Amino acid sequence: MEYRNFIFDFYGTLCDIHTNENKPALWNKMSEIYSAYGAFYVGTELKHFYKKLILADCCKHAKEDNYEPDLTEIFRELTVLKGVTLSDDTIRSFVITFRALSRSYIRLYPGVEELLGLLKKRNKKI
Repeated sequence: MEYRNFIFDFYGTLCDIHTNENKPALWNKMSEIYSAYGAFYVGTELKHFYKKLILADCCKHAKEDNYEPDLTEIFRELTVLKGVTLSDDTIRSFVITFRALSRSYIRLYPGVEELLGLLKKRNKKI
């Protein structure tokens, strides 16, 4: 049997990534961003409510294998808690900023480029 379609999980399969969501600088910077939009937080408060919302969301989906919370909804709820409504695009930019600030490094695993190139050369769908 010859396979034509290949599905890869990005993080942990194709890409080695390390994040640190416990850095005080992360939460201080994110609280500055939230505050600039009228959702006033200090870093420790923002981290507390973020962790609380993540835990509640994971508990609701406890029976789902490999569940990952939708950070867009978590970050939206963090604005709602402060009585602020922001656009979807703004909330998505918060998530992107959070991921960038929490990331220590991101890199492809050895051989990934070659593997994907070979699959593409053989007209496989990825």
